[in-house]
Amino acid sequence: MRMAAPEGEMCRDDGDVCPLTVVLTTSPCVSHPSTYLMQNTMLSLTAHCGPLARRVPIIIVCDGYALRDADAEKSVFRQAKVTREDAERYARYLNRLEVLCARARDLELDDSPFRNASMLVLREHHGFPYALRRGLQLVKTPLVMVLQHDRSFTNDVDLARVCREMQRCCSWLYYVGFPTKSTIRHDLVMRGQTNGALVPTPLRTQPARDTCAALDAKRGTYTDSSEDGLTLLPLCRFFDSTHVARTAWYTNFIFGRNAPWAFVRRGFVEEKVTEVMTPELLSGGLDEAHKPYGMYVLWPDGAADRPVPLSYDAREHDAPMAEPYGGMWPTVVGHVNGHRDGLERKMQHQVSFVLDAEIDAYDAATRREPAQLVM
Repeated sequence: MRMAAPEGEMCRDDGDVCPLTVVLTTSPCVSHPSTYLMQNTMLSLTAHCGPLARRVPIIIVCDGYALRDADAEKSVFRQAKVTREDAERYARYLNRLEVLCARARDLELDDSPFRNASMLVLREHHGFPYALRRGLQLVKTPLVMVLQHDRSFTNDVDLARVCREMQRCCSWLYYVGFPTKSTIRHDLVMRGQTNGALVPTPLRTQPARDTCAALDAKRGTYTDSSEDGLTLLPLCRFFDSTHVARTAWYTNFIFGRNAPWAFVRRGFVEEKVTEVMTPELLSGGLDEAHKPYGMYVLWPDGAADRPVPLSYDAREHDAPMAEPYGGMWPTVVGHVNGHRDGLERKMQHQVSFVLDAEIDAYDAATRREPAQLVM
C-alpha cells in the first residue's frame, strides 16, 4: 500500500529562533588525521550560505568502523573496514574535531562554524542511512540540512530564503536540493532515461499563498517575480547530496516504519528510495505520485529560457552540454577529493583554516576530559 503524504506542520517564523539544524556525517577516509576536509566543508557553509549559516546548530555524526584482520595491508574505506593504523588516524581526527569545537567556544569565535557544533560519535559502523537517522534523533528544529564531509558549497545561496519558503510551503515542499553536477541537467537526464515518460518542468513558489504556479515556458517568465519565491524543479529520484528537508518528513516518511524500502549499512539512502520512487512516478504520473515525496532541486531564475531537446542520450550526461542547450547552470555544491597532499596545499592558503599543528598545540595547552557523546 502506498504511503500517504506526511501532513505539513504549522510553521511560523519565530524571528531569532533558528529553524534549521545541520546534520553533517563523517567517517574514516584517506585524509585523516587531517581536519582540512571537514574544515573546508564547514567553512564553505558559512562563506556561501548567508548570515543564517553562522548560527545554525551543527551535529557532526562520526560513524564507526570495523577493524580489518591484522595482516590486511589497506583499508577499504567505502565499506568502513580499516586497518589499525587508519583506526588510530581516525581517533586523532576525532580528537582534533573536538578540540576545534572547544577552541571556537573558549575563544568565542563568532565566525567559526565549530562554535555551534557538537559531536555524536558512534561506536559501531552504521553506514550513511543509519548514521543519518541517529543524527536526526537529536534534531529539534523543523528543518534539517543533510551534509557530507566531502561536499562543500562552491557558490552563494540564500539559505534563509530557502528555509523561509519551506516553512511557508510546508504542506507540499519537503526537500530542496542544491544544484550539483548530477542535478543541473536532471530534466534532460530523466527525459532520456525514460524515453520522454518523465519530463519534470520548473515551477515557482508563490509568496502570496501556499501553492505554486507552473512556468510559462513560451514566455520564460513567472506570474510572480517577488524575491521571496523560489524556482524549483521536481526530482524524479532521490539524491543524498546536500539538501534541506523537513525533519518530520525524514523521520516519518523516509525512515518511517511502513517505508517500502530497506536500507543497508553499505548503501545510501538514494539507492533504495530511488528504486521505489522512479517506478512509482512512471506508473502514477508526476502530478499525483510525486506528492508524498515533495522533492525538488533549486533551479536558477530564468530556467525556462533553456530549450529542452527532443532527445537526450543519458549515457552522455557527463559530457559538456552542446550550445543549443544553453550551456550548464552553475552548481552550488561540489565533491572534494579527500587525498591528503593536494588538499593540504590548497587549504593552508586560506586564512580561516586552523592548521592541524595549531589544533594539537591548543589541545596540549588546555588538556580536558573528552566531551564526545559515545553511543
